[in-house]
Amino acid sequence: MPTIRPMADLRDTGKISELCYQKNEPVFITKNGSGHLVVMSMDTYEKQLGILDVYRKLGAAEKQLEDGVPLLDGDEVIKRLNEKSSARRIEKYIGESWQSLCSASRKEK
Repeated sequence: MPTIRPMADLRDTGKISELCYQKNEPVFITKNGSGHLVVMSMDTYEKQLGILDVYRKLGAAEKQLEDGVPLLDGDEVIKRLNEKSSARRIEKYIGESWQSLCSASRKEK
């Protein structure tokens, strides 16, 4: 059930903020009985953006299927993802090691 509040409730922003975080969904604000604004917490907003992104990606994938783009092998995709993840960990380790090495050499001077 959507949460609907009149415009006058915006005078108490703390109450509206609390309501947004309690409900974890958008709060609809009406003006003269008609929909006027939607207010939500940052968490809810980010979740909404994430869901929208998933739908966009699904739409793009469906379009690729319609256009006859060949499917990727699941095992190959997992292998590539693991390689990228390993490479990122190595890059991070090298970066941290390099920074501490540079920092130590600066202290010696």
